[in-house]
Amino acid sequence: PRAFSLEGNGLAASGPTEETVKTLVEEGATIGANSTIIGNNVIGAYSMIGAGSVVTKSVPPYALYYGVPAKFRGWVCKCGIKLTDIKDEIICKRCASLYVTKSNLLKRIK
Repeated sequence: PRAFSLEGNGLAASGPTEETVKTLVEEGATIGANSTIIGNNVIGAYSMIGAGSVVTKSVPPYALYYGVPAKFRGWVCKCGIKLTDIKDEIICKRCASLYVTKSNLLKRIK
């Protein structure tokens, strides 16, 4: 993507420069249409970002974030459905994947 230059004299170069910040999108992450991801963040594996969201901080794996600014709204399974009945152990109702919660993170066991 390109933006106007800071000097206001046209479009800025579109290639990476020494000022470019990186954003890492891990395997299986889903980013909804028209979302904005602020640079220098990580979008965790199999996480989901709702359409039109503005992500201002890193998103942990399997997390569901949406809104302006995007906030944590729950956990999602690798198969794509929102996990409910959040306890220490969670079993997906669709694919039977097993997850555990630890230190405010979700980890897939099988």
